[in-house]
Amino acid sequence: MYQEYNTMETALTLQLDFTIPEDHEARLISRFVDSIPAEFLLEETSHTGRPAFHPAMLLKMCLFAYSRSTFSGRTIDPIQLGHLLIISKSHTNSIIDLTSERLLELIMLEKKIVEVLENNFNILGVSIIQNNGKVMDDGTHFHVHIVPRYTEDKFWDNQTVARRNIDLNHLKEVLSYI
Repeated sequence: MYQEYNTMETALTLQLDFTIPEDHEARLISRFVDSIPAEFLLEETSHTGRPAFHPAMLLKMCLFAYSRSTFSGRTIDPIQLGHLLIISKSHTNSIIDLTSERLLELIMLEKKIVEVLENNFNILGVSIIQNNGKVMDDGTHFHVHIVPRYTEDKFWDNQTVARRNIDLNHLKEVLSYI
């Protein structure tokens, strides 16, 4: 019916040689989910296909992810199967406005997702795309697209951009101050 429910295993390669403090929010979430009667979590169980992950484990992961500053998920309008989004929960329109701590969390999550995609699926790699500032749609906030790439996927063949001039000498000058 379900895959074995074991909180000591993980789908990602993570460094797990640390102890989670008793007062950590992950333990609070775990105790909360464990307090939910099983009949509420298990009432709509499918008995076909591969064994499902236990609903308690999925709920714990979902609640913990939403308690963090970033999360990932599938996009509404994917460019390619497996196209994922990493979305900052900080309501900002630009990478410039993210704190260094939030940016580091975002990049570390991006790295883990890319590693999972490249190690578990037959892809060449990924394209990572982000929009900033005024090119963002109203009501959205900073996010990163991770798009799996395949041999001859014609990813760049459909990109038509109206070219604009930029003063390359000025760009070189201002970048030299970084």
